[in-house]
Amino acid sequence: MKKVKNSRRKVNYQNQFIYTSPDALDSHFNNGSINDPDNTLRNNYWSKPDGNAIRQLHRVQSLNYGFSINHIDLNQYGQLGRFDSAVIDTPDISLEMEYLLSDGYNERALDFIIDGQSPALSKYIVNDFPYGKNFFIGVGPDGYDLIGKNLHEQESEMSVVGIGNCFLNQYAVSAEVGSLPKARAVYEGFNIRSYKGVSNLPLPSIIPTESCYDPNMYFSLPDTYDSFTYPQASQNIINEIEFQKSSRGVLPGGIKVSIDDGGLLAQQTSSDFILGKGAAHIQGFSFNIPFSTTRINRLGSNFEFARVYNFPSSIEITFTALVSEFKNSNLFKYLCSDRTHNLVISMHDFCSVSANRQCLSQEDAHVSFYFKNALLDSESLSQSIGDAGRTVDVSFSLPISDPTLSQHEGFYMFGKSFFPDRPKILAWGHPL
Repeated sequence: MKKVKNSRRKVNYQNQFIYTSPDALDSHFNNGSINDPDNTLRNNYWSKPDGNAIRQLHRVQSLNYGFSINHIDLNQYGQLGRFDSAVIDTPDISLEMEYLLSDGYNERALDFIIDGQSPALSKYIVNDFPYGKNFFIGVGPDGYDLIGKNLHEQESEMSVVGIGNCFLNQYAVSAEVGSLPKARAVYEGFNIRSYKGVSNLPLPSIIPTESCYDPNMYFSLPDTYDSFTYPQASQNIINEIEFQKSSRGVLPGGIKVSIDDGGLLAQQTSSDFILGKGAAHIQGFSFNIPFSTTRINRLGSNFEFARVYNFPSSIEITFTALVSEFKNSNLFKYLCSDRTHNLVISMHDFCSVSANRQCLSQEDAHVSFYFKNALLDSESLSQSIGDAGRTVDVSFSLPISDPTLSQHEGFYMFGKSFFPDRPKILAWGHPL
């Protein structure tokens, strides 16, 4: 990447990249260093003992951020206009991103648990991050890709926008026939600032209890790379670690959905992904996990000193399908039952298949979502002249519950990027 001295004419998607850190106030280097003055830790891989804890997010499709200041006008008798203004509330700072679903890498970087065994939202429920997370948007020279470049060589041409103390406000996933599955994450922050350069910059986060930032804590942005990379076991020496690219993303043809025959009127897919005779034809799905927060203030503090999540809260899941057959059912009889449903959305590699009973079937799920003990909320059928057929929207809800409860209820997530102890792949898509 050769030196560029012209001023940036515009900011395009090709010269932007987004990163996240695991904690807003702690050291952003795994060895506990508070700074990186010699630029020696910047590119150390995040999983190493002395690695850079800042991780990149990939497959991003849109990125929006900004702030608004809540001014209060001060008025008085004898004067029509205000005589002054004041700010007594923390500014509203927002960050919103949308990215293509792949194998749980981004979700893991955003601190979801993706082992499929523990509730996916556990870290948020038990408040593992009382001061939130930090996000960083790197902006490079106009007309140059950032992926695969040495950012340090263009230090003078690089800019960074840092958003500190971010709390999750929403996580949502949607997919439908004819489009790629996408995830949407929305965060609220405490502070936003911009920098020149990429190395040894002060954190954008503040210490809420003191309404100031730590001037001795620094971060550095690592170089970007083309795709996710994972540790991979060598075929010759099992303890030797190499790096392996991950998948390009999930295609609509690789999505399997089980509604546990959850519709009351229209027949649906069974719990084992079997599209039985008369089952509705799934056209799309979406689920939304809202996280509202409360700002806690006190006298003697200019702004809030803490931000906490509000509970109770529920996950909303909706499936859209073309109706095939109707059931023999009764709403009032259903109301007297206590039936719940286990919903499964599993996304596989469309090109990874195996022969099973003389049929080709997909194997090796990239990412899966499990909603255990969900309740049926509504079922709506509609059709107009000219439509391909009658459609049905089936909606479920699932409360966000105690992560210590049994595995028979709650929201779980599995991502192929999860490695509990040692990498278990010799080649991508071929487990040991």
